[in-house]
Amino acid sequence: MNKDDIPIGESSWIEFIDLADRQGEAVQVDSLLVKLFPLWEALEQHCVAECCGFDAFDFYPNAIVSAATGMDLNELHETLSNAISDIEALETTIVVSDRLNNYADKKTFLALLAHIKSCVQF
Repeated sequence: MNKDDIPIGESSWIEFIDLADRQGEAVQVDSLLVKLFPLWEALEQHCVAECCGFDAFDFYPNAIVSAATGMDLNELHETLSNAISDIEALETTIVVSDRLNNYADKKTFLALLAHIKSCVQF
């Protein structure tokens, strides 16, 4: 595990792929994630994204399940599926989210969304 990897369980993480000064090619994805903002807010448990980026969020499965409680799970699942499809279609290898305060390799970001989607049972 690398210090920048994203923890998603006690011994599980998503590899944070080095951006190697590729931030200039980043495509802003917040407009594709607007419907997920309530989920981000509920997962923002360790700090605030403005300060800590991905480290502010708890992406462990139990935290995701808890955060999704009370949400329309069918709609959340569909929203995650749409976000994944939309981001896959982008002609870039780097994405940026002001809301999440992070630049990420598209593969890393897609792996994070897929992990969250796998935790959302409906």
